[in-house]
Amino acid sequence: MRAQIQIYLSYTRLPAGADDDQGSGLGLTIARRVFEAHWGRVSAEPAEPRGLRIRIILPPAC
Repeated sequence: MRAQIQIYLSYTRLPAGADDDQGSGLGLTIARRVFEAHWGRVSAEPAEPRGLRIRIILPPAC
């Protein structure tokens, strides 16, 4: 659970493996702020065998 909270913090990069060294750690932080500004949500859940599944939910257009 703690890792799920950390992924939304600026410049946070969780250990992914020896071959993954790209990214600044800002992507999910920015995405979450943008979608929440439009009354949406961003959530993350583990995906097997490794990684995350990111779910983005936006309200219907009026």
